[in-house]
Amino acid sequence: RDQIYVADVVKANLLASQCNTSGIFNVGTGTAVSFNEIVTALNDVLGCCLQPYYIDNPYNSYQEHTLADLTAAKAVLGFEPEYPLDRGVKEYFQQIDIHEIAKVTSR
Repeated sequence: RDQIYVADVVKANLLASQCNTSGIFNVGTGTAVSFNEIVTALNDVLGCCLQPYYIDNPYNSYQEHTLADLTAAKAVLGFEPEYPLDRGVKEYFQQIDIHEIAKVTSR
């Protein structure tokens, strides 16, 4: 899946609000991120080593690999994402109370 940080979504919306061309634009990073990469980013920020728990996929038609095509957003809006996964996770956790997170991860 393509994971995007909220600050990049806000940036894309602000660019769209100033654009004279209407349209539908994909907003993402253009990079697929695996579940394991998300777990690693969370572990790095939290300073822990939580192990993922895997279950069988209950859907027959699930798309394993998806990412946003940013061609139109770049060409029309001038949108370029600024936050790769690790930076977005770090910035997000700077905004919330780390002590509350510690309570959850110690369960």
